[in-house]
Amino acid sequence: MVHVIAVRYLDGWNLDVEFDDDTVGVVNLQELVERVPLFAPLQNQAQFARAFVEDGRVCWPGDVDIAPERLYALAHGLPAPESLEQARANERTMRRRQSDPGWPPVRT
Repeated sequence: MVHVIAVRYLDGWNLDVEFDDDTVGVVNLQELVERVPLFAPLQNQAQFARAFVEDGRVCWPGDVDIAPERLYALAHGLPAPESLEQARANERTMRRRQSDPGWPPVRT
């Protein structure tokens, strides 16, 4: 399973996340922070900015964390995994993308 190896706060509710399969992505967690009670403490941007990596997942002070599989899906525009098999399917999708000579797409 994929793990987070680095996280950097950007602005608002955006994080730059690096995974152990050499992929990176920016995730916006605003909707999650606004809708999920567990993440309510992160509505304070100063608290949200305190994100750190522990045991392969992104965490915040106060025992708040998010599954790396969910971040992976958000970072790469993949479906949110509802099972272990869906999480693995997302990883297979990214391996196929990485093996494509045209990946990553050039942004203009």
